Amino acid sequence: MQEQIKILLSPPKENWKQILKKMLGSVPVPFEKTHRRLNRRQPYRADLCGRVFKRTVNIICAIDTSGSMSNDDIAYCINEIFNILKVYSGYKVTIVECDAEINAIYTAKKPSDVNCKVGGRGGTSFVPVIDYINGTAPYNNPKKYPGAGNFKDALMIYFTDGGGDSQIPKPKTYRNLWVVTNDVKNLSVAEPYGDVKALVEDNDYKRMKGIH
Repeated sequence: MQEQIKILLSPPKENWKQILKKMLGSVPVPFEKTHRRLNRRQPYRADLCGRVFKRTVNIICAIDTSGSMSNDDIAYCINEIFNILKVYSGYKVTIVECDAEINAIYTAKKPSDVNCKVGGRGGTSFVPVIDYINGTAPYNNPKKYPGAGNFKDALMIYFTDGGGDSQIPKPKTYRNLWVVTNDVKNLSVAEPYGDVKALVEDNDYKRMKGIH
């Protein structure tokens, strides 16, 4: 009975989509001053400028395309990127496909920009994506790798089954979210520098997998 009471009193688990929503709400938003809008704190002062916010957020979505990721799991990850682009229209989303090395990098602004056929299917390493984010060699050539090292204000979402490196460089991003296909304990990284959530906590994923 004590164990059941403990479960009832424990806070509800948040899935990765809820965590992402909170992260997006915490990103500092640039603004410009304008006389066409009243100041929110002092609306009766016509001499004070209001603010127009530029709600543009950078998101970098990394997809683990190694052989240990099933076709269904990769399809689910791609579908979730579709949904991100639908829900957060206008956000800049950079997609990186990586197994033991980066196979593709491109920017998507709408669902039709997302590549449904991924490459790779080899081993697994998270380091190439982090090196690209940080702009370190061999991904420090902006002509060959557009956007490299320019993610200081971005949110990183890494979709993976978790098996890979035990140590990674610290990503030079604003916030990080690892989305692991099964148990969060499967993530091999000792220090992920961010939140780790499991897809089995997501009802949509459980329906796809037939998990009850």
